[in-house]
Amino acid sequence: RLEKNRLEESIARNERACLLEKERDWYKKEALHLDKVLEQTKAKHRDVMEKFDECEQDRSFLKEQVEKVTKQNWIMTKKLKELGVDLKCLLAEKTEEGNKAKEVG
Repeated sequence: RLEKNRLEESIARNERACLLEKERDWYKKEALHLDKVLEQTKAKHRDVMEKFDECEQDRSFLKEQVEKVTKQNWIMTKKLKELGVDLKCLLAEKTEEGNKAKEVG
């Protein structure tokens, strides 16, 4: 009877060990899969951050250009006013010339 109990306990322990090994293997496989997914996500993140940095540089450059052009426009408008040139009339004349050129062409 004692030997039968020991044998049953041994079988139960062996079954439990097999079950734990299967679980361990599954967790190991899942960990390796998640590690691969993490590496892919990191690579995508790096790419996105590089593109973001490029966009930020472009934005800064364009902002500087707009500021320069705006300042030049303000200076030119001020000088035209000092010279007594009506900017609205000047623009209207240019628009009219452009329309005539389109009609001729």
